[in-house]
Amino acid sequence: MAESQDITRKIGDRLLSLTVTDNAGIQSDTVEIRLDDKHHELILPRTGAELEVSLGYKESGVERMGLYVVDEIDILGPSDVMVIRGKAANMNKGLKEPKTRTWQKPGKTPARITLKEILDSIAGEHHLTPKLSDEFGTIDYEVVNQTHEHDLNLLTRLGAKVGAVAKPASGFLLFVKKGEAKTASGALLPPIFLTPKEVTHWRVSLVERGAYASVKAKYRDHAQSKEMEVATGDEKPAYIIRKLFKDEAEASKAARAQLENFERGKSTVSLQLPGNPLFMAEAPLHLSGFREGVNGAWVIETATHTFNSEGYSVSLDGTVKK
Repeated sequence: MAESQDITRKIGDRLLSLTVTDNAGIQSDTVEIRLDDKHHELILPRTGAELEVSLGYKESGVERMGLYVVDEIDILGPSDVMVIRGKAANMNKGLKEPKTRTWQKPGKTPARITLKEILDSIAGEHHLTPKLSDEFGTIDYEVVNQTHEHDLNLLTRLGAKVGAVAKPASGFLLFVKKGEAKTASGALLPPIFLTPKEVTHWRVSLVERGAYASVKAKYRDHAQSKEMEVATGDEKPAYIIRKLFKDEAEASKAARAQLENFERGKSTVSLQLPGNPLFMAEAPLHLSGFREGVNGAWVIETATHTFNSEGYSVSLDGTVKK
């Protein structure tokens, strides 16, 4: 669909390839369309035009892959190829405009501002619907400073401290646990189960563990009027978070998130297989029947869907799930 008009038949005999890349986290999802521009009969699309892309099979139906905004057009010669590139429409420019402001409760009371209130406010400013995982609903702050920082970076910074990821998607502004695998509406993504028979090629890179085997965090015990320490992991070396947290629960959550960050992404998997439009970034991936080191739980970081003269295929890149 281009500007709400179905152009499938119009470009069908000129389509060289269509690639949709679905990324985890704040990195924008993208689309690339390569067309045969022989005789220069193609009409140049305007930058800013909206493209709605769906993929699938005649027998089982198609799935909507997203809404994209054209931001770049290449014209190649002498091969006479037009390349149209777009980014996800939900990555609106306002989310990446630097701002300077302070987030705190108004008035002189010592009330704390919650993460939910910050997310709700930012989502409202950008006409998005906020979606916050329940486990982050109690997080609050005395004050949060946003200094020449765009809203998405602020949410990403707050998320990194608790093992969460912030991302706009299809009209929603998500703030969910990293690897939790939720759709734009907040529903859990179904896990993907694969065996060697279903995969065309695969590669797994196993590397050394992170530099730290445990994480310690401190908090203020107001009842005893002293600093206390919590630890996640029981091996050395230990990483110590310098920030003093308000209570044991907040310190424990931060320690767990930091340890997961150290461990996540050290081993990687890449798979190529026949296309499936339901395979999405951040979905849990379970491999079985391969061998030790390959079998187990992973998280998809990038799903690249490609349709060309050879058919429909998908490439999955992921990291080990912790």
